[in-house]
Amino acid sequence: MTEASRTDIRRVRAAVAAAREAAAEACGTGCPPARQGPGRPPDTEKRRAILDAARRLFTRDGFVAGMGEIAAEAGVSKQTIYNAFRNKDELFLAAIAEVADQITAHLETPDPEASPQEILTRIAWHFMDVVITGKMVSVMRMLTGSGPGGMAPDLAAAFYEIGPARNGRRLADWLAAQDRAGRLSIDDPDLASEHFFGMLNGKLQLRQLFHAAPPPDDAEAERRVEAAVRRFLKAYAPD
Repeated sequence: MTEASRTDIRRVRAAVAAAREAAAEACGTGCPPARQGPGRPPDTEKRRAILDAARRLFTRDGFVAGMGEIAAEAGVSKQTIYNAFRNKDELFLAAIAEVADQITAHLETPDPEASPQEILTRIAWHFMDVVITGKMVSVMRMLTGSGPGGMAPDLAAAFYEIGPARNGRRLADWLAAQDRAGRLSIDDPDLASEHFFGMLNGKLQLRQLFHAAPPPDDAEAERRVEAAVRRFLKAYAPD
């Protein structure tokens, strides 16, 4: 890897870290809207506190975390939560899905000046930051029923649809646009999207899911990001 490539990767990684910190302060455009309950909707700060508290408790305790506990953690009443979210299922999906959404949310309005390498590197670092971490692995254990508070299959399927499936479709749509523009040569964008995320993940999440290995350190994450982006661009280079 050239020094210029390393500089690009570090720059993108810094941008990803900054985006993560900003997301902790306020919900961005990629956050899925929640349907309002029957009461008066809470203000933005309270909604943010509810989502942050729910994310912390769900990733720590699983789906057994109670609405009363979440309300206490957020510093609001249970009724305030129900003014924004009809039930615990809806709150869980909103809290966890907004984290997963960070991976490809920027593809909704991609930077027209950014190269495919820059865009893919940004996606890769978001993927590493969101998916290949202890917190998201805890959520995956919960979704599959192997961790505390395992949940019903229909709720797990709903999470898959608004998380991994939506990220896959967004990337596929962007890849199709790159093919039309002649920047990449892709005859099956959906399969290419799976290829990219598959190269990033490999067995990393599976090993953590089975308690076989800790999350990768910074050097290993950087190695995987660089290798996945480089090999993907080589495989789908225009003729």
